[in-house]
Amino acid sequence: MVDFLDDDCDDDSRPLLCGNNLTHINTNTNVHNYRERKHISTKMNQQGTDFSGTLNYLGQMSYRAVNDFKSYMNPRDYYSTVSEEFSESRESSFTMVEENPRMMEAVNGSDFLSSKYESLDYDVMENELYYERERTHGSLQHLYVSLVRWLLMLSIGCTVGLFAVGLDLAMTHMAEGKYELIKNTITRCLDYGCTCWAFLMWITIDCSLILFAATLAVYAGPAACGSGVPEIKCYLNGVKIPEVVRLKTLIVKSIGVICVVVGGLAGGREGPMIHIGSIIAAGISQGRANSVRFDILKCFPKIAKVFENFRNDKEKRDFVSAGAAAGVSAAFGAPIGGVLFSLEEGASFWNQALTWRIFFASMSSAFVVTVILSAVNDHLGAITYQGLVNFGQFPYENCHIDTWDIFTVIILGIMGGLLGALFNSLSFRLTLFRRKYLNRIRACRIIEAVVVSLISTTISFSAVYFFSDCHSLRTYEESKYAEHHPVQLFCADGEYNALATLIFTTPEESIKKLFHNPKLAYSCLHLVFFFVVYFMLTCWVFGLCVPAGLFVPALLTGATMGRSFGEGLHALFPNSEWVVPGKYAVIGSAAFLGGVSHMTLSLTVILIETTGNTSYGLLIMVTVMIAKWIGSLFQEGIYEASIKLKSIPLLSWEHPETATNLQAKDVMASPVCTFQPVEQVGKIIAVLSHTNHNGFPVVEGQGNNNTHDDHFTYGQYRGFINRSQLIILLKHKVFFKDLRAPYRPPYLPLYYFKTEYPRFPSIDSIHTTVEEDSHFIDLHPYMNRGTYTVTINASYPRIFCLFRALGLRHIVIVNENNEVVGIVTRKDLGRFRETKRCGKPKLEHLDIR
Repeated sequence: MVDFLDDDCDDDSRPLLCGNNLTHINTNTNVHNYRERKHISTKMNQQGTDFSGTLNYLGQMSYRAVNDFKSYMNPRDYYSTVSEEFSESRESSFTMVEENPRMMEAVNGSDFLSSKYESLDYDVMENELYYERERTHGSLQHLYVSLVRWLLMLSIGCTVGLFAVGLDLAMTHMAEGKYELIKNTITRCLDYGCTCWAFLMWITIDCSLILFAATLAVYAGPAACGSGVPEIKCYLNGVKIPEVVRLKTLIVKSIGVICVVVGGLAGGREGPMIHIGSIIAAGISQGRANSVRFDILKCFPKIAKVFENFRNDKEKRDFVSAGAAAGVSAAFGAPIGGVLFSLEEGASFWNQALTWRIFFASMSSAFVVTVILSAVNDHLGAITYQGLVNFGQFPYENCHIDTWDIFTVIILGIMGGLLGALFNSLSFRLTLFRRKYLNRIRACRIIEAVVVSLISTTISFSAVYFFSDCHSLRTYEESKYAEHHPVQLFCADGEYNALATLIFTTPEESIKKLFHNPKLAYSCLHLVFFFVVYFMLTCWVFGLCVPAGLFVPALLTGATMGRSFGEGLHALFPNSEWVVPGKYAVIGSAAFLGGVSHMTLSLTVILIETTGNTSYGLLIMVTVMIAKWIGSLFQEGIYEASIKLKSIPLLSWEHPETATNLQAKDVMASPVCTFQPVEQVGKIIAVLSHTNHNGFPVVEGQGNNNTHDDHFTYGQYRGFINRSQLIILLKHKVFFKDLRAPYRPPYLPLYYFKTEYPRFPSIDSIHTTVEEDSHFIDLHPYMNRGTYTVTINASYPRIFCLFRALGLRHIVIVNENNEVVGIVTRKDLGRFRETKRCGKPKLEHLDIR
């Protein structure tokens, strides 16, 4: 009746017990037999650290041992007893693994996959309920669903735009008020000798804001930590990250990013805007917010019935892709860049219709931001403010491109790639240190954030106090984007402090100054100092448990690098017209961010859209490509490295080249947990209670031991059913008593499955009587009969392409007789990772923890 699955228990393919029928196993075999015990010991010694093989063999032995007394127990007690016996074997195996130092080294590093991450299923459940609904839907109904889908895209774009404007106004006014207060305090204290009090006030404001943001993130919404881009990328790839698109995550993210930006940390709001846009899209598309117990289907069942069509992983993924693009569009006023970012860094699955819908949402977001910001800045009716971040347009005379620029661009690209690789390497090691010493205690994560804020503020004040980077106001006023009241701190009348103008403002305004201020507006030495400090602070901030993005801090770091390079060129060639420091600031920002994130298309378009300058397009493209190539030689992109450190089973665009010789039988999980088309309630409850498996093949007939290839089979494959479906059927008790009776309960409508999505009840909430345990459930109307299957000899690249292109959660492995022999999930494919050592590619087989 049940089988065992190998390896540690995870959500997709590793239940502790599973089953269809055990009668195909030789029941005369006794696990206490001396020769068999010796064979087990030999098998374990031969496999060493191959934990999956050990558990597989233990599962088969335990499976045979309990077969002798299975007929004397009722279904639920029998499965529970089997699970307990197998758990003891599993615990002893874990002890063996923990004592192995090589295995523990992998756990402490990043060379394993986490079993806590479930997979999403982007394949449509094509069962009888689905076909019945499709038959009742005419052309007008399909047109209505399509119209609602476009209206939801419009709503997502407009809502993200409104949200972005609210965040921008809050950040801008709070930051301006803070810096104005500090500047006035320092100015007054220069006459009275109380500069230390101004310093203490600055530290108090910044540390208080960061303390609040870190505490809120650590205790209320851990999923809001960081930029959120890696998490959204994983979600769109098919990995379910806990609480990543929840309402409380949105609230914590919004409040936290305001505190971080105003608090002066080297973090931006643009990355969090992508996460915020994704959360808004997920909420609007589903018409529900579980945190406040609102469900439009329950409140307005007739009017909102159309939302049933969008309550599945596939539709939700498409809306989240649109939300991410709308977030980029709102942040930078770059609707095309938003679409390309969602394609390049986010979505794993794409089609032409989805491209148009995402562009519509992105365009709507940019339009709302532009109109509202124009009205707020006394230009009602005009469309002049393009996005939250607008780096300003370059005058025509600065757009000249000379032949020498190609060589300088190549140099900047190489510098950006090398520095980006260094940044990623330092960030990787710093994250490992955090995981080992800091992340185990929540208070340590908060203390680290406050310490970083303290150091950042101290360095900022010291730089302004000790470095006198004073320039004539005439130089400053030549800038097209000069402020009405430049920062004069510690400079004489008629002069301004150039370094202070970069510190006493938001990162976005600092980038604009570096792009557009005239030649000799900054000291090359002070720019190098600012670059080194901001580089280290950005590296430290990335990974803190506060809502902060990397996009703008990386642009500011690169702009400082490019500006210092340009000022150095001007010192060498003072009379050359082709040397424009602002131009090299743009190129430097693209080079460094390209070296860090390995983005190409979207980064180029975003910079072109935010500067309104197509003249630099070719230079930016060359720089970004070179930076990406150089950076890839040493380190993977920062988002990919972050995902790897979290042990998330992300499937890359391409399969490992060294895995082409693998076949399905090398990667599949076996034995397999199966059900009959008409199954006993007690068995279903027992299996669900003792496993975390999320999908089950439905088979007919008895399994057997296929001796010619040494693979067990589990009956003829008939379909596939999900765990969530079984729980809903148990919850509503769609049972019948007698297999021979012609009566069958009516089909449970699709509505009941859609209202529970995506947070289905747990099996612990299901309660049945002893009599009901002996009843049956007919799975025919609910199982998917058209799922994808591959034969046991299918190649790893073929299976990988199916998973990656179609967004599958499971693939059932069958033999030539269509009998189930195994199952493959995302983790089974993600186990195989290609690494390069001394220039030679090597295929690693990861563990699952």
